[in-house]
Amino acid sequence: MSFLHVRSLKRNRLLRRLAIFSLLTAFTFLFVSWLTETPFIKEQQQRRTSPIISKQQPPRYGHVKEHHHTAAAGGDVDVTVPRDFVLDSIRRIRNNRKRPTQRVPEYLKNNNDNPDTIQQQQQQQKDSETDRSNIVVTPSNNDTPTNNNQGNKEEKPMYPEDKVYKQDRDQEFLPPGDGTDPNEKYLGFYPHSGFHNQRIALVNALLLAERLNRTLLLPPVVLGEPIHWRKYDSLESFHRRMTKAHLDHCQASLETPENASETCLASYRYTSLRWDRLFDMSTLKQRVRIRYRDDYDRSYLQRQYNISAHDTYHVKDSILYDYRIADVKDHGKPLAKYQRELYMEDLEAIPQRLLSFGSLFGTGRVMASTSEAQELRDFLFRQFVFSRKALPDLFEEAEAIIRRLGGTGTYVAIHARVGDSIFERFSGDVMGKLWRDLQKYAPLVQQPRTEGCLAPPSLSDVSFSSRAIDWQSKTTSRPLVVFMATDSLDPHNDPLFEQIFQLFPCIVTLNDMFDFKQSKLFDMVNPEDGIKYGKFLVPFLDGLIASHAQEFTGSMWSTFSSYIKFLHQQYIPN
Repeated sequence: MSFLHVRSLKRNRLLRRLAIFSLLTAFTFLFVSWLTETPFIKEQQQRRTSPIISKQQPPRYGHVKEHHHTAAAGGDVDVTVPRDFVLDSIRRIRNNRKRPTQRVPEYLKNNNDNPDTIQQQQQQQKDSETDRSNIVVTPSNNDTPTNNNQGNKEEKPMYPEDKVYKQDRDQEFLPPGDGTDPNEKYLGFYPHSGFHNQRIALVNALLLAERLNRTLLLPPVVLGEPIHWRKYDSLESFHRRMTKAHLDHCQASLETPENASETCLASYRYTSLRWDRLFDMSTLKQRVRIRYRDDYDRSYLQRQYNISAHDTYHVKDSILYDYRIADVKDHGKPLAKYQRELYMEDLEAIPQRLLSFGSLFGTGRVMASTSEAQELRDFLFRQFVFSRKALPDLFEEAEAIIRRLGGTGTYVAIHARVGDSIFERFSGDVMGKLWRDLQKYAPLVQQPRTEGCLAPPSLSDVSFSSRAIDWQSKTTSRPLVVFMATDSLDPHNDPLFEQIFQLFPCIVTLNDMFDFKQSKLFDMVNPEDGIKYGKFLVPFLDGLIASHAQEFTGSMWSTFSSYIKFLHQQYIPN
């Protein structure tokens, strides 16, 4: 027992020595930490005092949602941010509070951290500071400098704009003045989806602007990868974030995209043009007041037209077909696909200079109940017919193919849309409906002659006429030629078209008669961003050829089919 007692005493003495050593070590560590103000002590103080960090232990990772522009869907993608990065950001913010407040130059906002671009824009800002006498600050929520000399709008190096293809002649027939008159009221909207949906929204916006006696802020048309519909705030934010204002460096990688960043690669999939690049807008601008909105930056409207944030009235939509705008009350028409109704007289009473809408896409979105409104609507639609004046190269390519087909009206045309979104998902239904519509041509089918489907009729054929079908005699002067416009990548081997090719031996597609790289479309370039936008016009070529047929049959639900039918009515009047 005495032996065990001795061992117990030795153990106790050893434990006391360890305890004393531990206490001395702890006091020494705390004392040194207090003298040097280690990050550990600062972090512990921030954990206790910062209102940003909750009392509960936060998760290891936080999640931030960021919109990505994809062809399939405009959904959100989670980007994981490490917790240490968040804490480090908080420490930098606290340290920055001790420094004098310094205004952030405009060119540093939303930049892509490109050293060459930043250095160049810094030099531009230094040069612009020598001309501060021409700049005044207009009180607004944005607190944005405004240039008094509005006549020279091109010299604004402090505010790079989006890369929209514009020309000097676009300024013809614009309203007098520079647009800063406080009595001039405006109407704006945010476009989305493909070209034809943008066109429908624009016609609605023009109709609404004219009826409300407001100047339309005309946004550019976006060609290429479509912008999917979003709620008002999200769509507005998306347009701001897809700007190419700070992507000058991306042009260097256009020919070698394998060396480009993800941001540059995304920017190559679309380009922006003023509508004047596609249509002759001169007659339209003499009837409806428009001014251009080439950029969606929040300071753009303040700088260009002196429109402040507090002088803007927002009409926000939460679903695609949210509201319909009626020109008269008690009209008795059902809402159909729309959820609510706005009235023209209520919109007329809004005092703010800018009346800002989200989506204006949708047939029947803006009602035209009176004969005057219907005439205006028909006039507006007629302004968006492709013409040789605006697109000479497109028409030259189309006319060459039409001549090879036999000439205007010597063939029939169909549009088979099966390659994207709802049309790909329900391609069987779309083609089933199209197949049923084509049965009227079945009795007219003939086997092609030895010289081929596109051989002209024999001069001895007394039944020859300039039209593909003589419906009175129910005959054709040659085997019926069917031109098929389609977004299918390989129509001849697409199983969706197997029945059609079996029924009609003389089906021709654009792939059979057109080589893009050898065409004039291949050389059409937006000089602002360097994008060859001719590739985005190939569907227009398809539709233009189809619209010059004797008869046209389209795909259900397709706004492109509706547009081809509209063009057909303009080019081939009954």
